[in-house]
Amino acid sequence: MIKLPIVELYSTVGTALILDYPSGIEYTNQAGGIACHQPVVQGVLIPFENDYDLHGRFVSLEVDLATYFKSTYGGCGATEEISVGDADEIDGLLRQRKLIEWFHVDRNKLHLSFESWIFVTVLLDHPFYCQGFGPYPRVGVLTWANSD
Repeated sequence: MIKLPIVELYSTVGTALILDYPSGIEYTNQAGGIACHQPVVQGVLIPFENDYDLHGRFVSLEVDLATYFKSTYGGCGATEEISVGDADEIDGLLRQRKLIEWFHVDRNKLHLSFESWIFVTVLLDHPFYCQGFGPYPRVGVLTWANSD
């Protein structure tokens, strides 16, 4: 078995989607709160929704996700599988940012998802972030900085 090159996302800031795609490159991130899992998936990394406002404040879906997991899990993060309620909350955040048409939490993979590593179903290309990766739907992973 050939070992693929791997990119560690441990020090990245902001949200990204890892789109399952035969890129020949694997991505990993520290995830699962204090459990510090290091899951790996092959694909293409698509950073999105990360910016600064006019006052120099970081504006990102990551801020909302981190706030949710910190308040819900008491600072430990979701160390094991996420719940249907977690999936509903994440989808609600995606809906607020008008991203729900692009992807949503995969309810069949909640047992494989935890803080900073959420399996999603990608429904289509996004006109600002990625194009030409069909056919859809595709598997993806929503990732951001782990809370540990």
